[in-house]
Amino acid sequence: MVQCFFPSVPAPNGRASGRPAGESMQALKGPFMEKWLCWTSMGVAGLLLLLFVTDIIVGFPFNKVSPTVDVFGILASGLVLYLAYDAFRDLR
Repeated sequence: MVQCFFPSVPAPNGRASGRPAGESMQALKGPFMEKWLCWTSMGVAGLLLLLFVTDIIVGFPFNKVSPTVDVFGILASGLVLYLAYDAFRDLR
């Protein structure tokens, strides 16, 4: 249950929130939004993975400024890509 720490005017039923007792606020979510969130996460992680791999091999987007950053970028992008794919598999 959500508690408000600021004083408020009571609702007609005597409660500060105006909701019946026992009812809590919940965000609306559904499989459509969750699938698009997974697809978007996989797309962004895949794009960054491609950019970091291209930079470490050819040196195109970032001119091979720091190979250490490229390696950590590849690891982080791969991890996010795996986690998004795993979450997408759980939705099916």
